[in-house]
Amino acid sequence: MDVFNIHIEFDSQVFRNTVEQHIKEKKKAYVCVVDANVITIAQKDLKYREIVKNATINTCDGSSISKMVNSIYGTHYSAFNGPELFEYYIERPYKHVLVGNTAKKVEQIKEFVKQKGVDVDLQHVDVPFIPVDQFDYPAIAKHINELKPDIVWVSLGAPKQETFISNIFPYIEQGVLF
Repeated sequence: MDVFNIHIEFDSQVFRNTVEQHIKEKKKAYVCVVDANVITIAQKDLKYREIVKNATINTCDGSSISKMVNSIYGTHYSAFNGPELFEYYIERPYKHVLVGNTAKKVEQIKEFVKQKGVDVDLQHVDVPFIPVDQFDYPAIAKHINELKPDIVWVSLGAPKQETFISNIFPYIEQGVLF
């Protein structure tokens, strides 16, 4: 469904099928997890809107968005938000890479998942704290590609992470970038 010029997939099964098909076929794709902040920025910044619109698939990250859509269109959608999505995939037997954040956070995630009885294959790619246009995308992508991930989690905050994903995407060989 289009919400303020952005297509959002509210059916979590369609979303999962799309992501998992790309993983199975070792194809690359990118996902935007759309919340009110993303929608607001996309209305003001047309380049950013195109980044979000060009995602392979988007999901709704906010109950306020699903409530608004349900109120306007008489639907019964719910959000498949970032934390739910992360928990769902991090517990699956995929090769994961976390770009950004800290090595300490990676260890915390591994420990959290281990307590649930899951051994996660999670690597970390550290990037400097710099403006999004100053990253060495070919070098970062080379590191990511060497790891051959199924899923790449980009943890830089919106709108920086979506712009980062769009900029690195041409250099990525496989994996679904979130």
